[in-house]
Amino acid sequence: MNKIKRIRTGDKVMVIAGKDKGKTGTILEVLHAKNTVVVEGLNMRTIHTKPTQQDQEGGIKHSPGPLNISKVMLVSGNEKNPVPSKVTLTKTKNPKGRTETIRTFKKNGEEL
Repeated sequence: MNKIKRIRTGDKVMVIAGKDKGKTGTILEVLHAKNTVVVEGLNMRTIHTKPTQQDQEGGIKHSPGPLNISKVMLVSGNEKNPVPSKVTLTKTKNPKGRTETIRTFKKNGEEL
């Protein structure tokens, strides 16, 4: 059975707990097995690398680390005034007769 997930890659989210609380970003990757997400520009990790043949410079590199999925919430609204909201899943029938799951925000009823 293919389970429908509420948070998917490409969604806009806001961090609701931790050191990056209140910041928003786009989801780059969802790791369902570990219940974590990787958000663009948040929870940055520092990696010290030595020069190699592939990477001539080496040095200090920054990359986003995983966040627990319970620490992020989907965001509706514009970029200047984001509103975090829960999501409901509603099933509807499309014209071909198949059931389709639509994600909508609880606060304002917008579809994702």
